Amino acid sequence: MRCISTLVLLAALPLASACLDGDPDPDPTGSSSDELAFDNARHPRLGVGATHACAITSTGGVRCWGAGTEGQLGDGGFVDRRAAVSVSLPSPAIAVSAGLQHTCAVLDSGGVACWGEGSVGQLGGTVDSPTPVVVAGVSGAIDVTTGTAHTCALLGSGRVSCWGQNNVGQLGDGTTTSSATPRTVVTVGGQPLGGIVSVHTIGNRTCGFDRDGLTWCWSNNQSLNLSPDAQPLPFYTYAFPTTLSTNDRTVVHDASYCRAYGTTLSCSGSFDFYAYNIGPFAQLEHREQAVCFTNYAGGVVCGGGNSYGQRGLGHANPAQTTSTVPLLGTTLEVGVGIHFACALGVDGNVRCWGKGDRGQTGDGSTATADRLSPVFVSGGAGAASAWELAVGSDGVSGHACVLRDTGAARCVGDGRQGQLGNGALLTSLTPSAVFALSGAVTLSSHANHTCALAGNGGVSCWGMNTRGQLGDGSYVQRTTPSAVRDLASAVDVGAGQNHTCAARHDGRVLCWGENTSWQLGQNTGSVTAYPVPRLLQLPTDAVAVESGYFHSCATRRDGSLWCWGRNTSGETGAGVADTRRLPAAVAGLDDVVDVALGWSHSCALLATGTVRCWGHNGFGQLGDGTTTSRLSAVTPAVDHVVAIAAGQYHTCALRDDGTVRCWGYNARGQLGVGDGSTRTSPTLVSGADRFVAIAASAATTCGLRASGTTSCWGRVGDSSTFRETSTPSTVTGL
Repeated sequence: MRCISTLVLLAALPLASACLDGDPDPDPTGSSSDELAFDNARHPRLGVGATHACAITSTGGVRCWGAGTEGQLGDGGFVDRRAAVSVSLPSPAIAVSAGLQHTCAVLDSGGVACWGEGSVGQLGGTVDSPTPVVVAGVSGAIDVTTGTAHTCALLGSGRVSCWGQNNVGQLGDGTTTSSATPRTVVTVGGQPLGGIVSVHTIGNRTCGFDRDGLTWCWSNNQSLNLSPDAQPLPFYTYAFPTTLSTNDRTVVHDASYCRAYGTTLSCSGSFDFYAYNIGPFAQLEHREQAVCFTNYAGGVVCGGGNSYGQRGLGHANPAQTTSTVPLLGTTLEVGVGIHFACALGVDGNVRCWGKGDRGQTGDGSTATADRLSPVFVSGGAGAASAWELAVGSDGVSGHACVLRDTGAARCVGDGRQGQLGNGALLTSLTPSAVFALSGAVTLSSHANHTCALAGNGGVSCWGMNTRGQLGDGSYVQRTTPSAVRDLASAVDVGAGQNHTCAARHDGRVLCWGENTSWQLGQNTGSVTAYPVPRLLQLPTDAVAVESGYFHSCATRRDGSLWCWGRNTSGETGAGVADTRRLPAAVAGLDDVVDVALGWSHSCALLATGTVRCWGHNGFGQLGDGTTTSRLSAVTPAVDHVVAIAAGQYHTCALRDDGTVRCWGYNARGQLGVGDGSTRTSPTLVSGADRFVAIAASAATTCGLRASGTTSCWGRVGDSSTFRETSTPSTVTGL
């Protein structure tokens, strides 16, 4: 399955990911009487400029990378940096924005500091500066946005102040006179524009969104009529009423714009597409011929050009429709530069992809080649950090593996089938490294085997192979990673009990291993196992896969979910209880971003942050407060979910606040609620831990903390013994 990934940035928290597998058992002073409340968590902590980017660390520091010849990285130099460097600020930052060749940050004092190219006043002065300069005349700022050569600050009063170049009305003050002194943005009548809750600048245009649903934009309107009901009025603010919800956005560039109406994204100008159904979204970013947005489950979807790999798809081929960026996890923010993009994870860490000639992807490599898939921003804590968790169990004993940001992995637990990948057939009570594994970006475990997806699209597996589930053409057990045959350009992998499936970048799905219940999607009941990948006829546009005990599912690009295999309890979502030999759509689901499969139940995470479950419910694993099995999906009472995991007869959900809720069978303590009683509704896991990833298998559940440590509950193995615990217990050394 497509896992929630992390990246290691700056000395903030290590980003994590979850592979979820199932397994058995406004004036410049800011003064105004019309104050607006704001939430620190909504401040932009990632700023992506034309060829450089910056991010705020967990302590309020700022680090930047990429092009630096104009001092825009703020480290005192005028050179490009291929790894993140620190900016020395007078006080902690709460928001950051990167423009063409300058950068600005909002300080916790309400002031604004800028650095980089400053010849036309965009820094609040008229000279370049490779270190931060506090802008005089700005106080009470809560957000900042930077353009080609101008800057605008949103004040707590709801007004906007701008400074810098003004040759086409960028400052919104009714003139075309540039100014290094902040000027208040005014309406056509000369009154200060107020009630603004967010601002966004690309190129020479800035737009503000007010609390009444109006979008206000300013600068020369000659190439884009922003007001369909009025003639363009150059150099003034333009407003047009909308019926958009507070989550809709208009993002404007000098020669094009993108606007979202409800769930439809429309773009015009220099785009080769204009309208797509994108589902509910949280943030929209656009620059030149590229657009990216985040959905409410933390996924990133991009559209537009791909000649430099700026779509993050693992290739630079044209892509005609919007598509999910694979190998990313729960994302708070996304930023789009010129031919590259970056995403900020739930813990403040960053990954970038696309053009890399000036170090704008920040991975520290001296190579100037483009990054076709997301890479980690370098320059952080230094030590390898955990960023993905996978758990496998056969119902009696189990193993757990953690993927490090270096692309290596460590495993612990039952190794009698070689599933630890350390070259031995022995249980390891202390974590050991997977032999010769490097470059991995995703892990998936189930029962007695584990698979890893590499950044180059290859897949390798190890462990039990009695049904050909390793895909290397044999039925021979492997104690170290063995390459899957005839498979390249994979973007996701999902390990099931005795079978495995993978999705390729072209949207095709391949499966291998046991086929006794048609879990490979092959309508050939006489052949019970395939030791090499077999191509499914449908779907043809998959972006993620998940394998369960005896059934499998694939998420398509349009957000629909297709499942196949054993269906004795309706677990494939077909609406009836008979085996599905070929993939079929799950009715009523069109915005799926993740899926978790149990023994005979299934759950899907939707883009809205809600969960839908169906199938067997004898232990309450569907979470609807009953033990009645369901042929159609029900909705557990849990929201703001960013990840899900399923064991044999239980299910867990990770919320965006880091808490975990679990429900279902609990005889081994796998719900983590402090006792062994079954729960039929989501119940908070005990303790004060906050997690960034979860995984489950059989009667075990584990969570990965932002610190990189792992806790498990249920049937748990640690460095001294295997035992059962009904509350989270730290697994040492993993």
